[in-house]
Amino acid sequence: MYKLHAIPGPVKTLQQIADEYGVHRNTIRKWIKPIRPYLQLSSRRSLLPWQVELIYDFLEIRKA
Repeated sequence: MYKLHAIPGPVKTLQQIADEYGVHRNTIRKWIKPIRPYLQLSSRRSLLPWQVELIYDFLEIRKA
């Protein structure tokens, strides 16, 4: 039998991240365009914890 493990860190969608920043989902997509190849986005709706962390790190750099 396989053991189920909880996924460490937040699992979010682009919509949830957009809501946190108070912008539309398409705006977030434009903002993350430079790092899109590194995100390895697929058709799944949820972002993995490492993807969420990479987006937050990138958006914080853009703010500064």
